Amino acid sequence: MNSKKIGIILFVLVVLIIIIFMTTNKQTSEAPAVTDNTSPAPAEQSDQGELSFIESLTNIGTDISFVHVVPGEYSEVYLLIRGGTPGETKLVTLEGPGMVSDNDQMATFDENGEARYTWRINRYGEYSAYEDHYNPVTEEDEPEFIRSVVVN
Repeated sequence: MNSKKIGIILFVLVVLIIIIFMTTNKQTSEAPAVTDNTSPAPAEQSDQGELSFIESLTNIGTDISFVHVVPGEYSEVYLLIRGGTPGETKLVTLEGPGMVSDNDQMATFDENGEARYTWRINRYGEYSAYEDHYNPVTEEDEPEFIRSVVVN
């Protein structure tokens, strides 16, 4: 009888560990948080140029995510681009299977060098963001991939 109780206790512990593991490793699908991207200066820094280069790298990048705003009705895809020149505008196109809003979105970089885009969608699938760049060889605008997200 004692070994049966130990077996039940072990089984319950294994199930609890699996549940804890699955809930702590769940991927998030929320909009990118607005964060302060400034890095604190290291305690000792001999080369000021190297420090400014490292700080500038923390302010460059993109984040893409989605939120099921009204589950079963529509979701939104969010794109955040960091590292732009304040006041600069950038046109970004989102492609995917269930576009509800206009594929093309124009945004202006704010005083922090960030531009935010929002698209409404109504289907699961992969959504990819592109920006047009002028190619002097072909003398045409060509799409350049930015990021993609799988909405599920």
